[in-house]
Amino acid sequence: MRFNHGHMVSITVYSVLMVISATGNLTVLSQLVKRRRAGRASRLDVLLMHLAVADLMVTFLMMPLEIAWAGTVQWLAGDLMCRLMMFTRTFGLYLSSFVLICIAIDR
Repeated sequence: MRFNHGHMVSITVYSVLMVISATGNLTVLSQLVKRRRAGRASRLDVLLMHLAVADLMVTFLMMPLEIAWAGTVQWLAGDLMCRLMMFTRTFGLYLSSFVLICIAIDR
């Protein structure tokens, strides 16, 4: 496998999505923390805070992994790091999905 145009597109798209996701989720998280400190937090605010944290895990763990993988076209970090990163990648995606399910059940 060689670095090609598809890899460059993938790196660009993941980079743009990472910036948008980080900006949006950090904004939401900061607003929810302010509301919680003011004593006006509801049950939904707590769930949304957990969702923002789960999405930030996906943003800062999965997206850089995908960018690095597309940039190098191979895995250079060894077996242990591969297993650790695959676990955190899967954990973040499931966590985000399960928090959405909890919000749907709560509503």
